[in-house]
Amino acid sequence: MPSPLDGRKLWIAGIGGAGMSAYALLARAWGAEVRGWDRTHTPYLEQLAGIDVEISEEVPSPPSGWEPFVSTAFAGRVAGKSRAALLAELVSLRDSIVVAGSVGLMFVPAACIVVLPHRAIATAATLKARPVGSASAHAAIGIGENQRSATTRSKAPA
Repeated sequence: MPSPLDGRKLWIAGIGGAGMSAYALLARAWGAEVRGWDRTHTPYLEQLAGIDVEISEEVPSPPSGWEPFVSTAFAGRVAGKSRAALLAELVSLRDSIVVAGSVGLMFVPAACIVVLPHRAIATAATLKARPVGSASAHAAIGIGENQRSATTRSKAPA
């Protein structure tokens, strides 16, 4: 079965953010080539091994032939489709449940990831979090069809 984004080339402005880095991982897992740009290096970029990310103060032009998507932080500075448009497209490609909320609500998306594979539903999920008082954090649970793996990274305040 072909992946829903096979053959697509997505360039993401603001790829170092919590949301756009998650979308980049999902897009790549679903077959797209992904590249991106951000103004600064962020902890979320550590999870994007294999994705070409440019870090510079100046906003580059998207590569020729690549579809640009722009985070809310850079809307108006970079031409391209919005973060919301990328999320809408991703959730339209497969049956999806989108859960958003504060750190206190992390149980809900985590529970979805645990329950959905038992329902024989193709799942792909990325969970990002920044705990209160933490310098940075990143959590991801299962990316791929019926995959239930967990990776957690966190840096506690010094």
